Amino acid sequence: MKKIILTCEHAGNKVPTSYKNLFKNYRLLLNTHQGLDIGALAIAKDLQKHLKAPLIFSEVTRLLVDLNRFRRSKSLFSEVTAKLSRSEKLQILKEYYEPHWDQVLTNLKTLHKSGSQIFHIAVHSMTDNLNGQIRNMQLALLYDPRRPSEKKFSALWIAELKIQFPTYKVARNNPYKGTSEGVTCFSRIQFNDQSYVGIELEINQGLLQAMTVKQRKAFSTKLAHSLKAAVHKL
Repeated sequence: MKKIILTCEHAGNKVPTSYKNLFKNYRLLLNTHQGLDIGALAIAKDLQKHLKAPLIFSEVTRLLVDLNRFRRSKSLFSEVTAKLSRSEKLQILKEYYEPHWDQVLTNLKTLHKSGSQIFHIAVHSMTDNLNGQIRNMQLALLYDPRRPSEKKFSALWIAELKIQFPTYKVARNNPYKGTSEGVTCFSRIQFNDQSYVGIELEINQGLLQAMTVKQRKAFSTKLAHSLKAAVHKL
């Protein structure tokens, strides 16, 4: 049995009430790619509808705490929260970081116990211009090339994406490494290659921002179709 699960770690830019004052000088930053993955949640919700798959997401800004980092990561806390005391950081982890990770891992363990082969798609978006560096890929798949199932599945999905989006450039492990310390990387430690396939899907924010709602929904439909086809073929 094959099961798809969706997550979206940087789904929004909400600031909890108790931290509003901390962000009073960073309000503009909240609306940039540093505050959230622009457009990612809408795509994730579209995929959830098409795939009938569970979706776990958080709309708390990544500037409070980055849910797609290990606890030991230097970039777990942003320039806004790095100056907080250890006890304040621990409270943020308890309230916002741990619940997301616990929910993801609980769902994965439940699927694993049922004997399902898990396809975990973490939906993200990437800025099209990072410090003057233009990213010309429309889509990217991040995976661990040392895991045969992920490597094979990524090749299958890219082939299906090329059918649905023949003019798009689809990158592999670019502009980020698929082995970076995040939710999918941690999940690989918990489950073997045969039972768990973890892919981070990156979508160009410039592409998403240029879409109308109708165009986005059509895009999501094709994206879901390509994913289902790749899962079926693995």
